[in-house]
Amino acid sequence: MICEQGQKESFSKIILRQLTSVCGEQILKADEMLGALQWIASMTSKCTKTFDINLEDLEQRRFAFVVGNYAYDDSTGYKRLYNCILDAQLIANAVAHANLSFKVYTGALIKDKTKAKLARKIREWTRTLPDNAVAYMFFSGHGMEEGDRERFFVPVSFARDPRKYDSDLEIAQKECVSLKWILGLVNRTLGHDGLIISI
Repeated sequence: MICEQGQKESFSKIILRQLTSVCGEQILKADEMLGALQWIASMTSKCTKTFDINLEDLEQRRFAFVVGNYAYDDSTGYKRLYNCILDAQLIANAVAHANLSFKVYTGALIKDKTKAKLARKIREWTRTLPDNAVAYMFFSGHGMEEGDRERFFVPVSFARDPRKYDSDLEIAQKECVSLKWILGLVNRTLGHDGLIISI
């Protein structure tokens, strides 16, 4: 186990390394993330003892941002996703559990936001993060992958109008929220790669 090796590094970095080892990057699928979260829960007591970390202080470093989008316009080609709110609520409850103790932004999942409102919420949340935070974001809704495998989260305001844009990549850049943008924004705030995104 990582915590039993006695390595001198921050617990935040240990958590991040364990999470990213699931698939080798900072964007995880929901089922992968749940497995990683279970690992965190099982290892919390061992790690706090090994590294002489105050559990209350550790809990204050964990922050989560959970989004569920359901109310899509069927005419855009993206149908309503009836399970997305339930999935997001399940994740919000799981990360706020006593063994994980992530502080969920606004105290609940964020529902059915347009691109502008979601981007504003993300910026507001980012400004609340301390530089030693372990930050987790979960997005439940439609997604796109365009260009050089760049991934986007589709907001409920999405409009696919070929008369306005020259390519699917331009549509994604203008109408959706880029996960690359989110990673850059949060990691610049933290000063290190401290964010995990799950979709």
